[in-house]
Amino acid sequence: MPTHAHLLVVGWVSFALFGIFYHLFPSAAASRLAVAHFWLAQVSFITLVIGLFLIFGGRSGAEPIAAAASTGLLVSMILFAVIALPIVRGQR
Repeated sequence: MPTHAHLLVVGWVSFALFGIFYHLFPSAAASRLAVAHFWLAQVSFITLVIGLFLIFGGRSGAEPIAAAASTGLLVSMILFAVIALPIVRGQR
């Protein structure tokens, strides 16, 4: 159940918001920062799925994998804020 909740929030809700934003503001999607955001979020999410699968499968040694992936997702969300906030505020 915890894995499902993480997948739902990160994999669906967050990525849907990213996609809607980039669809509405294609100039932001064309930036190198947006490409970095995309790849960091994707790789971190896939790594988180693997880490959670291993942890809840009884392998506590996989906790550093999930921790690193969570940190990557946090950095990707901060990067998204750096991309989105100036546009939403009308500064770009």
